[in-house]
Amino acid sequence: MKNDKADKITEELFRQNSHKTTKQTLESLESNKYFQKDISDLRIKWSDLIQKFNLHYDEMTKIMNRATFDKIKLPKIEKEKDVLPVMADLENKMKHLSSKEQKKLAMPTEKALLVLANRDFTNDIIEVCKKYKLSPIEIWLPQIRTYITTGHLLPPDFLLTAGLSDYFSKDDIIHAPQDLNFIPRIEKNPATGEKKLVVDFLDNTTIKQDLKKHSGLIAKIQKLLRREKGVKRFYPVKTMPEIEKLAELDKQKTETYYEPLSGKQITTKTTDVYKALKIYEDIPFGKKEEIKAGNKIKQIRHRNKKRFL
Repeated sequence: MKNDKADKITEELFRQNSHKTTKQTLESLESNKYFQKDISDLRIKWSDLIQKFNLHYDEMTKIMNRATFDKIKLPKIEKEKDVLPVMADLENKMKHLSSKEQKKLAMPTEKALLVLANRDFTNDIIEVCKKYKLSPIEIWLPQIRTYITTGHLLPPDFLLTAGLSDYFSKDDIIHAPQDLNFIPRIEKNPATGEKKLVVDFLDNTTIKQDLKKHSGLIAKIQKLLRREKGVKRFYPVKTMPEIEKLAELDKQKTETYYEPLSGKQITTKTTDVYKALKIYEDIPFGKKEEIKAGNKIKQIRHRNKKRFL
């Protein structure tokens, strides 16, 4: 199978679920003659570097094709939905690469990355990103670099969850929503070492559409973080006034009352029934009702203790 056909399908796979603003930006860049002129100039300027890169890239592609594309039956790609079965099949093939194929792929991949690490080449790409307002540059730079070297302009949003690799499996990251339009990541506080979820807004991120649409992903990350920290999700406590009163009453170890029959002041240990009578004014008269109220105090104390353990 020819490399350009494989690359075109790959480009289609990545673009199909991109955010609408990302798609429009890609289309705009492809049709912008000034952008195309700048890219052409860079291809001429860095032709030696591109030639070295392509030697390694071609070797990578051949290995990838033998391991994936050559082992699946390709349907006719006419609509976005036609791409989904291809994607699933490719992912499955990639999961089952033999150790021999992985080693073969690792060598040209490392060499290709070393070629692209040229600092001056990177600086030129950064200037292009600044000129055409491609922000944030950190996510656009790799895509413009790929466009210069291979001619394929891929969307930057398919790797926005890469910063979650310690929390999400490779499959989770691959299947994470692509049209996030924000960057979720885990950040560690340098002073305390505590980790927290940080969401980087892009220039056109909207709370109503982008964050609301993918609130489930944010909740999933929060849950993973809570589990790692061993903390529980906080819920507003409806019985907080009773808890505060109980905390004060628990400090009181004894109660003193007047005994009419003996005519003496009697001091006894405070009980939960006593505390219930102090907290709740509507407890019906009777021993059975008082015992229930005392048990209710025990439940409140237990639940409050459990919240902080």
